[in-house]
Amino acid sequence: MEVPAIISAEDFEQVQAKLAKHHPKVTAARTVNSPTLTAGLAKCGADGCGSGMILRTGKSGQYRYLICDRKRTIAADACSSSPVPMKEVDDIVITTLQDQVLSPQRLSLLLEAVLDRSDSALAERREALKARKAEKTRVEGQKMRLLELVEMGELSARDPQLSERLQAHSARLAAIAVEIRSLEQQLAQPRREITDDTLARFARIVREGLRQDDPTLRRAYLRLIVDEIVVTPETITVRGSKAALEHAVFAGADGCEGVLTSIREWRARRDSNPWPSD
Repeated sequence: MEVPAIISAEDFEQVQAKLAKHHPKVTAARTVNSPTLTAGLAKCGADGCGSGMILRTGKSGQYRYLICDRKRTIAADACSSSPVPMKEVDDIVITTLQDQVLSPQRLSLLLEAVLDRSDSALAERREALKARKAEKTRVEGQKMRLLELVEMGELSARDPQLSERLQAHSARLAAIAVEIRSLEQQLAQPRREITDDTLARFARIVREGLRQDDPTLRRAYLRLIVDEIVVTPETITVRGSKAALEHAVFAGADGCEGVLTSIREWRARRDSNPWPSD
């Protein structure tokens, strides 16, 4: 007897991707639960590093800095980076997003490909949708083959590489699901079209959210549109996803949380945000 699904396959894959991303072997629990605005997003930009940036306090909490996790867990000379004031990082990230992303005009420019309703654009989207669905089938097959190997006893269920590969497949399936939904929305009826009112409402909601007193709420709004923040003493590079941004715009209009992916495009023309001059 066929049992109806409780949730859609797309929602299931998105949840699996979030679980994989927040798995203790991938992201420490202290990072997932941290109230720090950039926790889990800030990465060390020193050459050859890329480790997470964590909070370090001084003077009984009077001073708060972000430092490379390698300097704390390995040795002080394990990374060439220097501590950076947390408040300066927070202020630059929020100000940059508000000035360069969160305005209806800027959002319209970033999402101009989505807003393009020409015949050629629609044809390109149909081809892209076909390719994403084919990739989804391929990745699902790869994931299923891994599970079959476990079932046949040819691969141990406790093999750490199995867990990592399954998590990677789940994360990719979630990303593909977001891209498919984005393309389907673009090809759907005008009722799903992004309007000027939708952009204005989304910009206002997120701008206000980023200035909330509650750090947990601020971080939730930040994660709607930001995937990674690379920090050096000289620059901050903020990266996000056009697909996730579009999804967040739609979801924001409905009061829902967006889903992030690893496609980093909305800062494609100018990646680095300079620190303010002294």
